[in-house]
Amino acid sequence: MKTISSMLFALCIFFSTSVFSQTTNEKKSSDTLNRYDASRMKTGYWEEREGEFMMKGYYVNDKRINNWIGYHPNHMIQKIEFYTNGIKNGISVQFDRKGKIISVDFYKNGLLNGTSTTYNQFSESPVSETNYLTGKKNGVVRLYYDNGKLQEESYFADDKKDGSSKWFTKTGKTVAIYNYGQGEFEGAQKTFFENDTLQVLSNYSRNKLSGEYKEFYRNGKAKITGRYTEGLKDGIWTDYNELGIQQRVLKFKLGVQK
Repeated sequence: MKTISSMLFALCIFFSTSVFSQTTNEKKSSDTLNRYDASRMKTGYWEEREGEFMMKGYYVNDKRINNWIGYHPNHMIQKIEFYTNGIKNGISVQFDRKGKIISVDFYKNGLLNGTSTTYNQFSESPVSETNYLTGKKNGVVRLYYDNGKLQEESYFADDKKDGSSKWFTKTGKTVAIYNYGQGEFEGAQKTFFENDTLQVLSNYSRNKLSGEYKEFYRNGKAKITGRYTEGLKDGIWTDYNELGIQQRVLKFKLGVQK
């Protein structure tokens, strides 16, 4: 289990300093609690509430500096954050009341930057892994089922889906593969039956159905074939039965049946 002690070790590597001494963060005997300077700015050691949590750390010129630690009402550590001139910089870790890690984030100049991970409440498995660049989703994003199996894997650029997105069942079978371009459907889109055979193949251009379209039976035989142009049925559309025998043929011109 990922607990405070293991996290402190990770923090030690991250900052190449003695994290235990930093994250203890208790008031020194010489410090005056919750003090203001002559300009009425917070300075020195402070303890202040954020909702039900007690935050402890240091101010300079009314800005948080170095590590700040939050505590649950039961005095267990609730979170560890690092600041530079009042702005989050570096790792930020949150814990539950029993000391188990529930999330790990990384910040740069106050913005999420790096891999943010949330963890399952009842196991060591992650619930999500999201990559950020200057506050926006960039790169791979993964979501997981409570059994630890991958549920979704998508790629982002500038906070929008861009590239392949895949969805899976709890047993690991592929449900769908979609492709995106700057947040819109672009290219081939596929959905699958639970037996892994292809169910629907469609194509998109700028979020509109465009090009070849096919539906299939579970046995792999074609069910419907046709084409789209700018989101409208266009050309010959054919229906088949489960034996692959042609049942009906229709002709369309930009959505209008001829």
